[in-house]
Amino acid sequence: MCNNNDCSCVWLILIIILILSYGCGMFLATIGVFFRDIEYLWSVALMLIMYTCAIFYYPSKLLKSGWAWILKFNPLYCTIQIFRSAIFGEPMYAPYVIYAAAFSVVITIIGLVCFKKKQDNFILYI
Repeated sequence: MCNNNDCSCVWLILIIILILSYGCGMFLATIGVFFRDIEYLWSVALMLIMYTCAIFYYPSKLLKSGWAWILKFNPLYCTIQIFRSAIFGEPMYAPYVIYAAAFSVVITIIGLVCFKKKQDNFILYI
């Protein structure tokens, strides 16, 4: 994909992150209206997501162990890896890009469908 050192493919990752954030936001906004405790559950889930995404550590030992499937099927890990590749000027791994983009689109569709289905009931619970 992009393997030059001028970080020209960062826009691709930023678009994937934007789409993923929009979809998650729509889904969480819908759930947050009906379940008030979601903000407390989300903070716990966010901490779990942070530790399973290899943000603050390099996952070389974990990828060589039997727990590599946790990282490889985590769409946020794939997004972080392609972002690292773009920043460091390394070639991006195409399956990670496809997986992250497809997951972002699916989450956005799910978030929009949930939001559109329940938007008439928002006023009853706010």
